[in-house]
Amino acid sequence: MKRTLVLLLLVGLTLSLISCGNTPEETSDLTAATDEVYTSAVETTPSETTLYPLPNENTLAAAESTSASISTTSVPTAAETTASTAKPTAPYELASTDIASVLALYKRVAAANAAIATSKSSVLQGEIYGENGETSAISKAATPIFKSIVGGYAEELTVFPGSPQALKASDIKSASAETKDGNTVITLKLKDQTDGINGKTNEGSVGRGIAVLDGIAEPLANMKNLGIDIQNAGDTIKLKYTNAVIKVTVNAETGKVISGSWGYDMGMRCAGLLVKVLFFEASEFPQVNADVRVEFNTK
Repeated sequence: MKRTLVLLLLVGLTLSLISCGNTPEETSDLTAATDEVYTSAVETTPSETTLYPLPNENTLAAAESTSASISTTSVPTAAETTASTAKPTAPYELASTDIASVLALYKRVAAANAAIATSKSSVLQGEIYGENGETSAISKAATPIFKSIVGGYAEELTVFPGSPQALKASDIKSASAETKDGNTVITLKLKDQTDGINGKTNEGSVGRGIAVLDGIAEPLANMKNLGIDIQNAGDTIKLKYTNAVIKVTVNAETGKVISGSWGYDMGMRCAGLLVKVLFFEASEFPQVNADVRVEFNTK
């Protein structure tokens, strides 16, 4: 009991000593020191104006100028960027199947190669034959005569075939142009043409595109000197030009022709041909046909 009482007294004494240790003077000194530290901290802290300066007229004008500059800066579109980096088109470059476009390019090529060197060949295909394709002694005998008129020769030329500047879109069945590896290939397929013995070289679709026989009336008339008189040639002889194709390869930059071919099949059809040989009576040939291949090629 005593021990307990003593212990309680000791605890109470200790607490009273702790309480009496914080005197008013010491508290005042502590408060003063705290105020000094706070005041020093406030004085040494940058002012609000220093940290966040308020905008003036000069800073506002500079900001507006920068904003306007950014808003007016032109940013190229994807299409403009592609266009600026795309390879320029060569003067004689074209990829088209449009007849008018291809024909226009072909005429430009012809104008740039007016004095082109070509070789013309005309070859009789097989022999003269009758209505059903049969041959006879008479047709075989006539073969050399027809060959002398329409086929079996070669000729060197220095002009562009046909009359290209006169060629019409309506003369052409189909057309194409394609550029590859620096060269452009132009292909024109011409419509068929039929003439009599008085046809003109540069008339008709094939005549304008390539050139056909300049009539055969004179050669036929000259055969009289050989004792052969074809009495009704004007009424019975027809010349049909088919499968006419022009194919020209040119340099896409210069337009110079690298290679070219112009060709067609010519069929001579004679129905009821009346022929008088020497002093014999005139004989009628029910059907006489001859096929000739005509080509122009660059040298």
